[in-house]
Amino acid sequence: MNDLKGPTTIILKDLKIQFYIFTAITLVLVTIYNMVGYYVSPDNFYPFISGPIYGILLFLPFFMFGDAFKSTIGLGGTRTNYLTSLIISYSLFIVSLMIVHNVLFQLSELITDKTGSTTHIFHFASLFGASNALSYFWVDVLIGIFFVGTGTIVSAALYRFGYIWMLGIALGISVFGFLWFTLGDVSGILKWTLENMYLSLHLLGGLGIVCIVLTYPLIKQVTLKL
Repeated sequence: MNDLKGPTTIILKDLKIQFYIFTAITLVLVTIYNMVGYYVSPDNFYPFISGPIYGILLFLPFFMFGDAFKSTIGLGGTRTNYLTSLIISYSLFIVSLMIVHNVLFQLSELITDKTGSTTHIFHFASLFGASNALSYFWVDVLIGIFFVGTGTIVSAALYRFGYIWMLGIALGISVFGFLWFTLGDVSGILKWTLENMYLSLHLLGGLGIVCIVLTYPLIKQVTLKL
């Protein structure tokens, strides 16, 4: 098969369905929330529509070794081709979903302004001092990269080492984190994070990219499981 075209086509075929599903879910949420805001008019109504989109970006990588991976390897593709195609496809998926998310967010705000509805969709970007549509979109993209990156490396590690090994690693990390939090001094880190939230968000986005890059050595020699 073509080095990247074949795997990318297979992956995008699955992602297209997910895109339509979660676009529809988000549209339904926006419609319901605006109807509530217009007809019921509750005070301080700040509903959240990002949950389904963020959720699919976090859990989607756990299906990365499904039919698309098996089909790619079965048709002569390499694991490197597959991971490269996966990165390209996920990047398109993140950007597309976030465009839809922000268009619907801005549409909801416009409806509120024109109708006097009390609906004001809560957007995570408001926590980071974002002030315009482009900043809102960028915050969404960074969050999406972080979710996809962490989900991808965890999924690859689970596939490579198995659940028992990963459970042991997770337990070790949890114990270390608990001891550090209770016995160490994390106040400085927390203070810096709260004072530099926008920069911290970019660091999370960078961490997501690093996780994706580290996925390569994990799946380079992974055995195909039928």
